[in-house]
Amino acid sequence: MEATQSKKIVSIALFYLLAMIMGVAWTLVPSLSTFLTDKSVVGHLTSREYGSLELFLVIPAILSSTLGGVLGKKVGIKNVLQLGVVCGFLAMTFLGASAFAMGSSWNAYYLLIFSALFIGYAIGSILTGLNVFLALYFPHISASILTGMYAFLGLGSAISPLFLELTREHVQWWLPTGIIALLFLVLLCLISICILPLKKGVSTSRMLLKQLPKQFWLFILIAFIYAQVESLFAIWGPIYVHSEKHLSISQGSYGLALFWGGSTITQFLISSISWKISPKIIYYFLNCVIIIAVFGMLFVESDVNIMSLFLLGGIGISSYYALSVNFIEKRYVNFAEIASGIMVTGYFLGIGISSLLVGYLLELKHLTLSNIVGIVVVLSVCMFVIAYFSTREISSLGKRKHN
Repeated sequence: MEATQSKKIVSIALFYLLAMIMGVAWTLVPSLSTFLTDKSVVGHLTSREYGSLELFLVIPAILSSTLGGVLGKKVGIKNVLQLGVVCGFLAMTFLGASAFAMGSSWNAYYLLIFSALFIGYAIGSILTGLNVFLALYFPHISASILTGMYAFLGLGSAISPLFLELTREHVQWWLPTGIIALLFLVLLCLISICILPLKKGVSTSRMLLKQLPKQFWLFILIAFIYAQVESLFAIWGPIYVHSEKHLSISQGSYGLALFWGGSTITQFLISSISWKISPKIIYYFLNCVIIIAVFGMLFVESDVNIMSLFLLGGIGISSYYALSVNFIEKRYVNFAEIASGIMVTGYFLGIGISSLLVGYLLELKHLTLSNIVGIVVVLSVCMFVIAYFSTREISSLGKRKHN
């Protein structure tokens, strides 16, 4: 279905705003982690309870992204997107309610579980829906548009801790979560009115899976490995440089800030230039940057150089996932909904493996963090090989076509 240019402009504004709000909602609980686990607070969470919230988020995210592509093909991707927005509203409602349970006889943990379940489903559905809409609405500059969307998602994640400062006391987080819940409702209404639905498919789930080319599944490996690289810096990086490189805790936090700051700034930069430069060139360049950053983490010892590697890692991962989504949706345009869901599934599978399995193996002393870095070096090289053979037949994707 064709949309008018004005409606497309309105659509992209709504989609970018939704991505930013999703980014804020996604990271509110991590931003509250210090308070939630503070032993001086009545009803605080244990470390195990807090850690389990990640599992309650990842499982529905995988489920919704896996089913979202198939459902989008059958009932319309707009319905999948709207369901994700509803789940975002419910997640913020439960998270806001948990503020009243802290410090009382109520158990806030169960409210936080429901919040994690709904936010996980919201992430999978919303990202799947946004990937499809933006790629199909703007086929000639989809690389630039998708990169911009993920930049706003990262921007939302970055401002989440600042957004919580709307309240002087953390126990009052019902106020910012209430604002986000209200924004989800407003966006739900605007999407219902302003966004034109895409055509629905008629294939059954079994037929769709049989029609998918074998090479299609290579992209899920790219998303999976990408998640390992991101987790190495974002989850294990500060711990690794503190325990094995002997940097201070504050230096680890500073490195993490450089990582996310470099990622967000680079996303906006690539979004502005990717319609002028072949996305494939940018894609391969970013993969080389990733390999250098991860490899350097094994051998670099000085504080300044380690901080530089965090920044380099952020630049490398910045638009890599968005460009991967662009390539798979371009190459398999008839399966755009499935492609989007597959990429989100691969990403969250990778996050789940890294955050849960790796942590378990480290606890049992079966692996060291240096071993993990070495494994990710090998995986990042494999990712480059897989990405090259998966995209070499694609020509000039994302570049503007001139009449």
